[in-house]
Amino acid sequence: GETLGEKIAIFKRTYPNTKLLLSLGKHGAIYAGEETLWHAPILDAPVRGTVAAGDTFLSSFVVSILAGNGVKNALAVATADLSQRSMRGVQRFCEEGYAELLLLALRQTLAAHKIAVTKENEIIYISKECFSNGCAATVDVSYPSIPLFLIYNPELVRGMMRPIYHYARGDVWPFDFAPHDAGRYPIVDGQRYSEGTNPARQMPVEECGNMLLMMAAVGYADGDWSMVKEDLEIFRMWCQYLLKYGEDPGEQLCTDDFAGHLAHNCNLSLKAICGLGAMAKMLGDTGREEEAAYYRAKAEEMAAAWETDAFDGDHYRLAFDQPGTWSMKYNMVWDKLLGLKLFSQKVYDLELAYYKKQL
Repeated sequence: GETLGEKIAIFKRTYPNTKLLLSLGKHGAIYAGEETLWHAPILDAPVRGTVAAGDTFLSSFVVSILAGNGVKNALAVATADLSQRSMRGVQRFCEEGYAELLLLALRQTLAAHKIAVTKENEIIYISKECFSNGCAATVDVSYPSIPLFLIYNPELVRGMMRPIYHYARGDVWPFDFAPHDAGRYPIVDGQRYSEGTNPARQMPVEECGNMLLMMAAVGYADGDWSMVKEDLEIFRMWCQYLLKYGEDPGEQLCTDDFAGHLAHNCNLSLKAICGLGAMAKMLGDTGREEEAAYYRAKAEEMAAAWETDAFDGDHYRLAFDQPGTWSMKYNMVWDKLLGLKLFSQKVYDLELAYYKKQL
């Protein structure tokens, strides 16, 4: 029969030097520190669903703290402000019903990750694949999710990448390309997806390109290039792999692995080319102009060859050796977002016009 205040007091006596964060549903939330007790009311709004609400609350609180906000402000963000800011942002571009769908996607995306801190006091942000075998920290899952986190908190993108760097540096990883994942959730202790390290089950060009593009994107989002300097040798190794195999990839998996292995994949080649272009920009912005010029020249050479080899009249092919086929060239988005300018406007004009014909 104790009141909430009495229960908190009992908890504090039982677990001294402990901080308590407590969600109270429609009554908001409470933070009890060593000498403080703060309550944040929840915003009065119609409830459309509670999917991932708890995970979103905790993620919002932690991310707000990481962004440098005080506990009181973080509590306000976690109880109400995140959802409202997100809703106001998307409602500028779409109607309310679709905005609510996007807000639900935000919650589910946050809930698909768990945040932790390594013994080196670094943030790691680990995703879980729900409908495969539970792969954790999967690179080609992180890659399409990063636009959300680049807006929300770029440090979380670095948190997605760190488990892959740690794994790739270790003696257990024998390859010169980036791993697909770092373990099976919730234990990130090495791959299960690929029968350990079976190269036939990897996505070499896919993941090398993804890691380079993710690093470039997060660096341009907040101007922090420290991870590039820390992991430059790994980036160089992955670039060498892309130079050797990326222009015309052999028979290997990509993120569209539901379609199986595909040789001469034009969209995968785009990822390799944009990844090398991104490397050139990162090197240039960190004072390595000569090396940057080398990768830029290689990316330009590969892009020119791509425009010729993938051309199929009024669009560009699915695979270089398959005339009459097509695919969405979504990897080319980084040519625009990072200002790489590797491909001519003709490619964009033809592809977009062709996509419209398929609707």
